[in-house]
Amino acid sequence: MLPNCKQIAEQASEKIDEPLTGMAWFKHKVHVLMCKHCARYVNQMELSSRTITTMDSQVTPNQEVKKNVEEKYRDLHCSDSSHGTK
Repeated sequence: MLPNCKQIAEQASEKIDEPLTGMAWFKHKVHVLMCKHCARYVNQMELSSRTITTMDSQVTPNQEVKKNVEEKYRDLHCSDSSHGTK
């Protein structure tokens, strides 16, 4: 069974620190290919992570700030009532 949208949002946050492997990766990828909302969310999370990572070291936010940004994206995605769960 494929993960639902809420699970994809959670996996997207976790995937930044530790990549998915095996069947979990495959199921995640299939869901994201089928769900434009999750595809957009995952892309935003990846972009945010890369942006934070590549920022100049003098202005790099601490882990708490990074986690806060990730949680805000997750909250926005999970509260989006324009699509149902998969």
